Amino acid sequence: MSNNYDINTLVSKLITGELNDDEGKALQQMAEEKPSLKDKIHELMDEADFSERYRLYQKIDAEKAKERFTASIAESEPSRHARFVWMRRIAVAAVVACAVIVTWMMMGNQTEAPVITAEMHQAIERVEQNGMNGATLIVNGKAVKVKDTKSALAQAEQLEESADIPADQATEGTLITQKDKEFWMVLDDGTYVHLNYDTKLEYPNHFVGSERKVKLTGEAYFVVAKDAKNRPFIVETANGNIHDYGTEFNVNTTKEKGVTHVVLVKGKVGVNSKHGKEYLLKPGEMATLQPGRTPNINKVDINLYTSWNTGNFFFDGCTLAELMEVISHWYNMKVEFSSDDIQEIRFTGSIDKYEPMAPTLNAIENITGLKIKASDNTITIRK
Repeated sequence: MSNNYDINTLVSKLITGELNDDEGKALQQMAEEKPSLKDKIHELMDEADFSERYRLYQKIDAEKAKERFTASIAESEPSRHARFVWMRRIAVAAVVACAVIVTWMMMGNQTEAPVITAEMHQAIERVEQNGMNGATLIVNGKAVKVKDTKSALAQAEQLEESADIPADQATEGTLITQKDKEFWMVLDDGTYVHLNYDTKLEYPNHFVGSERKVKLTGEAYFVVAKDAKNRPFIVETANGNIHDYGTEFNVNTTKEKGVTHVVLVKGKVGVNSKHGKEYLLKPGEMATLQPGRTPNINKVDINLYTSWNTGNFFFDGCTLAELMEVISHWYNMKVEFSSDDIQEIRFTGSIDKYEPMAPTLNAIENITGLKIKASDNTITIRK
């Protein structure tokens, strides 16, 4: 029976004296199952007249109090309304604080925050400073623009409230980046996710149950929080799934059509093609997932696949066509080649993706000896 009730709601009602018989039995059952909860409730209710005083505060009619305050201005008695507001705020704050304390105690430290390196912190700052952090957030069919994790969480909460969704119900959120944007997001469990351009991430606003699952289309870098209950973090893609156990890895579903590339940076992940056997990766390995096929696992230079996460595009022997595909997406430009043969020119090097487009194109022009011109929304390349 207790599973049908939210602990926050029950504790709040207990404090305010609004707990009915069924709710009281449910809370008692929770307390019996977890003795530390019973002790905490006794501590919260130790002051015998607390709930009585709070009910008294609730009975104050806000409109009448406002009228009394307005009428009292001429009599120089502004403190009456101030005391009313203060009492209301203290009472509400007490309920919220108590609920948070009990929830924390019931849930325990479920996750351990991941370690974010200085290089990654710097990358996050550069994204925000250059105005490149941005996405569209969709919750319950409503879409809004967000510029950082804080605004994304606030907007998600507002959209949930407007849809009258219960606080204990896990609702789905969707983040979508455009061609010239990326987005850093911190999920409910503390996991960091860096979405590359043109990417979609579907995730629950609150993780419940025996696993933490998200769905990815595009490319994202994950720094996963370690879970005290050993709930796996699962990234679902169209070509296979990734089971993570507290680590860092990169997932790309767009480099090749019908293929998902998984590169492990730290820790341990298991990968499987749809409905296939799970294979474990070691740091520095990449798995190529295709439906119905055994994952192909190879040792790779992880910088080639993850440098975008910290502000660079790294290329090693790629064709000019492949290079310009990245450039065109990032700067939201079209690319036109005067002939097919120049598309096969090979390129090795790195590009600071937060530099303006002109210096980047000048560098490519100097290296290749080609003529590159950007006009309006098109980049033209010729001999």
